[in-house]
Amino acid sequence: MNRTGDALTAYKKAYELDPTDETVLYNMGQIYEEGHKYNQAIRNYTEAVKLDPGYYEAFLARGFCYDMIGKYQLALKDFNTSITLTTNPEDAWIAKAELEYSIGQLQESIESYKKTIELNENNFEAWFKLAETYVEVGQWLEAIEAFDKCIILKSEDANPYYGKAKINFILSHTQEAIECLKKAFTLDPNTRNKFTHEYPEVKTSKLFIKLIDENKS
Repeated sequence: MNRTGDALTAYKKAYELDPTDETVLYNMGQIYEEGHKYNQAIRNYTEAVKLDPGYYEAFLARGFCYDMIGKYQLALKDFNTSITLTTNPEDAWIAKAELEYSIGQLQESIESYKKTIELNENNFEAWFKLAETYVEVGQWLEAIEAFDKCIILKSEDANPYYGKAKINFILSHTQEAIECLKKAFTLDPNTRNKFTHEYPEVKTSKLFIKLIDENKS
């Protein structure tokens, strides 16, 4: 038997000895979740929160499982409950934001990313996804500001520069787009291929052809 199987067997025995131990139920749920057995994991998490209605981790984990099986409203309900159960629900807010984005609730997603950032202003992932969501709704200046924050937090990452370049490209701010692309290409040469794939029209622009040629690996 593998280690996961051994652990599950041990937790089952512990549960038989004390079926009121919510942490055992939670840990069993974690094993089922890792094995993609989401419905069984949900059953374990549900039993855990029945025993401890303030069990932040179990509500959050159950929310992830509901998300995985497409029960989005139940997932949102669990994420919202999780937010009320701890003084630092950063993980719950970003989980909520990502789910809202995935189901098209973009303005709600923006607010949830902002809440995440209020709890941790150095959360690069939250800033980056906030920027991308601003792009989706056409809030260009807000997106640029969020990408700028990403650059401050992780200056060696090409993605925020590329994100800014695309916005400037959309706004016909050619020089700004070029400067951002130069930086992105330098940090990650693969960005060049990504750009020409997403913007095939640059093949007719001498300015962008020169930039791309200069940054060929």
